[in-house]
Amino acid sequence: MPAGRLEGVIPVSHVRSVCHSADGGRLVLVRPDSTGARDHRVRIYRADDLSLVRVIIGVEPCAALSPDGKQLAVMPYPGTRIEFLDLDDGRLLAGWEAGVALGSLEFSKDGLVLFGRNFDGATLAAWNVADGRRLGDIAAVDGRHGVLAVSPDGRQIAAAGAG
Repeated sequence: MPAGRLEGVIPVSHVRSVCHSADGGRLVLVRPDSTGARDHRVRIYRADDLSLVRVIIGVEPCAALSPDGKQLAVMPYPGTRIEFLDLDDGRLLAGWEAGVALGSLEFSKDGLVLFGRNFDGATLAAWNVADGRRLGDIAAVDGRHGVLAVSPDGRQIAAAGAG
């Protein structure tokens, strides 16, 4: 690992996921609501000074940044709808009914497909981002999927979990 130094700390606990925007300018964190409610919050920070840009409340514990860093896919809590928000101003760009509550989301590397894992982890689904059309499902071979990762060439999906 290259040598480096700690640039700062965001004083937030119980983070479910964290990712950088494609340009490295933003950090996106998903964490439980601090009030004890069952929903989660997405917190968007500037990466250079770690200042808070925006908080999106009332989402399921999943979010995914598009590869171009311009859109954030979320699922409002409680629900089965996937929504795409503009990362800069938070406005709703598009959305569709997924038909199932999801525990994780991940874009394909080209941004054309969105993958989602349902909460029980038994199924991965894929949607066409342009029109919301469900492209198909992949059933778990052994156990349950917990996390997703798409290979750089977009030809493979790694899914891991317990079960």
